Amino acid sequence: MDLKHPDTQAHRRFTGQGNETILENLQKAAALGVPLVVRIPTIVGVNADDATMEKAFTFISSHCPGAKLELLPYHCYGEGKYAELGLPRPSADFAAPTKAQLARWEALAAQQYGIEVVSYK
Repeated sequence: MDLKHPDTQAHRRFTGQGNETILENLQKAAALGVPLVVRIPTIVGVNADDATMEKAFTFISSHCPGAKLELLPYHCYGEGKYAELGLPRPSADFAAPTKAQLARWEALAAQQYGIEVVSYK
């Protein structure tokens, strides 16, 4: 399941919707014992910062014990579709975090929060 942002107001600002249902569904699936991989698309200018990642890791470790984590760096592969759909393009400020940033967050999640990190690339 994707978790774009752990903060409801920030999630609403970037997606137009709150994340309450996403957070509830993650908790419900975890309570049922469903094997989970929480995927976080990491976007500089949106959620690719230490405070946001720590908030996400806290939520996962507290409410989704046993869930695995996959950090997905931002990419612009689908931007051509925006024009086809008549939608505005994403902000030019959006960017992928560096490999070093991703590695640091993955280590933090594993070492301080006990979250298993996976990659399905």
